[in-house]
Amino acid sequence: MKVILNTYIYQKLLNIIDFSYDKLNDKIDNFEGFLFGNIENNNLNIFDVKINIIDLNSELDFNLKFAIAEEELYSRESGYYIVGIFRSYNKNGLTPNPGDLLDLSILQNINPNSILMIFDIFQIKFSNNFNDLGFKFYKLEDPNNIEGPIIEIPYEIIDFDQNFIFKMINQLKTQQIPYAKIYSLINQAKINIQIGEFDSALNILLDARNLVGDRKDPDVVEKIETTIFEILYRLRNYSKLLLDLEILKKKYEKEKPNNLMGEIFLIFARVLIQMKKREQGLIAFDEAIRYFELSKNWKKIAFSYLLKGLVLLSNTEFEKCLLSFFQALSATSNLRNDQERNELVNKLNLEKNLKELVRTIPNKSKQTKYLNLLNEISEKHGYKIVLSDF
Repeated sequence: MKVILNTYIYQKLLNIIDFSYDKLNDKIDNFEGFLFGNIENNNLNIFDVKINIIDLNSELDFNLKFAIAEEELYSRESGYYIVGIFRSYNKNGLTPNPGDLLDLSILQNINPNSILMIFDIFQIKFSNNFNDLGFKFYKLEDPNNIEGPIIEIPYEIIDFDQNFIFKMINQLKTQQIPYAKIYSLINQAKINIQIGEFDSALNILLDARNLVGDRKDPDVVEKIETTIFEILYRLRNYSKLLLDLEILKKKYEKEKPNNLMGEIFLIFARVLIQMKKREQGLIAFDEAIRYFELSKNWKKIAFSYLLKGLVLLSNTEFEKCLLSFFQALSATSNLRNDQERNELVNKLNLEKNLKELVRTIPNKSKQTKYLNLLNEISEKHGYKIVLSDF
């Protein structure tokens, strides 16, 4: 069995734990909680974590804490379930204590594949080795014997961004840029965006921008600025948005970080389309795709091709639209993880859009040609589109 998690989960844990670190007095809280996810193809997938500061005076035992977490998870209707326990004992290493193993025994008797994650922020080191990221996963060989052998479970981080993680770690050790604080503000702003509180979200992001100052860190700038751009886009403040985009593009005209430039041109394209500047918008889509290809950001490539295809469709350029949709689907075949590919294909409604579009082609020979091409690309994803569906 292998544990699968993504960079976001690790980032979330770093944010929460580092935020509790009183560096002046060298004090830090310890945390406990649960891991949410599922098990598929012998992989235990972690999709979310829920952790709280350990309260030594709490009267809740493990069973009650588990029941509360399970009820909260059920109310979300996420389709996930509790797959493990989280514990952090900062400055105490990555070895579980007898209490952890007792709780793990209870959970493994409910679900034999359950695991224990031990985290210590002070065990983080600069290296290329996953084992130096400050956490480990364990399970009991025999759930009914907490004194028996403990198995360490290997893990993989999907979309592991080594440079980003190292910057987060460096901030923990040197306080050069308050990454944890910045990302906490970004996440808070995104929550406000979801509930429609755009002005509040914008103010929070401006605070994050001020923390960055004049530093040229494209990864941080990208996350802040693209979220600000999204708010301005939703508010239809296109003139302000175009001005900000030009300023940002000029700031990075020498370095031209590929992913950030791709995001800039993608927003440019969307704004130009809304302003009825269709040809300029299509050119901007091509520029965005070019930069995303340089950074091998396949998700953004697929998204850009899909948006471009929808613009072409609105102008009844069916064959160009069809080609753009095919390119979007083809881009997804570069994603390493089958689940990621299928989720993206479904999220972008690529199959549905393609099927609907093929139905509009009056020429039967062309329809067959495109169906064959569609099947050829689709088979790379491990599924085949049935011709009778049309």
